[in-house]
Amino acid sequence: PARSGGGDGAVGVGYGEEMKALLKSGHKTDAALMEVWSSHGFTAEDVPLAVASLFEAAMRGEGGANGTEVAARLVVELARKQQVELKTIEHALAAASGTLEDLVQESETAWHLYSHVIMLLFPKTVPSTTWGFLQRGWNWASWWAMATKVLEGADHFRAFDILVLVLQMIQDKSGAKIRQQQVWKEAGRADKVKTVLCRWGEMDDASTMETLQAYSVEV
Repeated sequence: PARSGGGDGAVGVGYGEEMKALLKSGHKTDAALMEVWSSHGFTAEDVPLAVASLFEAAMRGEGGANGTEVAARLVVELARKQQVELKTIEHALAAASGTLEDLVQESETAWHLYSHVIMLLFPKTVPSTTWGFLQRGWNWASWWAMATKVLEGADHFRAFDILVLVLQMIQDKSGAKIRQQQVWKEAGRADKVKTVLCRWGEMDDASTMETLQAYSVEV
C-alpha cells in the first residue's frame, strides 16, 4: 500500500521507504535493479507514484553520490521494457521541477537526476548515436519537446546548467562534439538549443557560446 513519509528528511511521496531501500541496496546492474522494482508488484495505477517516489528519494541524496544516476538508469530501462510510459517520466520530472531548488538545498547534486534522465532518453540515431533510446515515434523532436517541457518549470539558471550537463554527457557517450554529430545538424536543431540556452541563461548568443566552450561543449 502507498505510504506517506513524515518528519525531517523523510521522503514525502507514497513509496518513499521502498525507494530508499532500493537505492541503498547496493545493486549496480540494470537487471538487479529491475528485479527489486518487480518484487514490489506495482500495478499500472501504482507506477506513476512509484516513479515520483524514486525520483524524490534519489534527489534527496538516498543512494549517495550515484543515486540520481541509478534512479535515472532504472526508470529509462523500465521505459525500454515498456513497464513505464514516457509520459509518466515526463509528468514526474515536470511535477518536481518547481521544488527542485528546495531539493538542491538538501542534496547539491539533486538536479543531476534531470540531466541523467534527459541524456538517457536521447533517441538512438544511427550513425550519430548508437547508444540512445529506441521506441516507435520517439525522435529528436519529441525528445526536445519533453526536455524543454520538464525544465520550463524549474529555475531557469538551473535549467541552463541541466541542459549543459546533458550536452556534455551526449558528447562523452558519442565521442564527438555536438556540432560534429549528424543528428544535430538537421532542421536547425543546434539553433533551437542555443535559443533556449540564451533565454534561460539571460545571455546573448556570444556569451552563451563562450559559456558552453568553457564546459567544452561545441554546438
